[in-house]
Amino acid sequence: MHDDRFRRGEKMVEKLQALGYPVTFERVREISKGDNIVRPHIAQALMEAGVVETVKDAFTEELIADGGRADVPKHALHPMDALALIKRAGGVCVLAHPGMWGTQGEVPDALIDEMAQGGMVGLEVDHPDHDEDKRARYRAMAERLGLIITGSSDCHGNRYDPVRLGCATTFPEMFEALKSVAGR
Repeated sequence: MHDDRFRRGEKMVEKLQALGYPVTFERVREISKGDNIVRPHIAQALMEAGVVETVKDAFTEELIADGGRADVPKHALHPMDALALIKRAGGVCVLAHPGMWGTQGEVPDALIDEMAQGGMVGLEVDHPDHDEDKRARYRAMAERLGLIITGSSDCHGNRYDPVRLGCATTFPEMFEALKSVAGR
């Protein structure tokens, strides 16, 4: 997957260059600091090149939004395959931000049910992009399925304004439950 993400980044930069935007893959690699190359790295390069004012502004149909002119679809594991890998590695699976699932909007309830039956242990309910209605819906779903309720600020550093670190968290008793399930 790391190699796929690397090649995806190269292809996106190639598309941007073909559209006339002055961004280089070398700069994207520097921004990523050797980590997986993801769209926010490309967005930062676009911002530095003066194409957009903010990282968020790069996520348009003209540029790198899902389905945008320079977008390249990413290879993704099916969620059940990811769950199996996590379990084999000794980890515990928590589904992050089920209210945000690419172009489909939300993770289908049937998939959440299937994942819970397959060994998923938690559901991220408290997320900055989940409104109160979504939080209530996912909280009820987690309780019905016996899942640990988690929260996250989903902070990706200072790429976004404002930095959201700590704006949503996991309750201490839920964190302890996660550690217990993980055997730690």
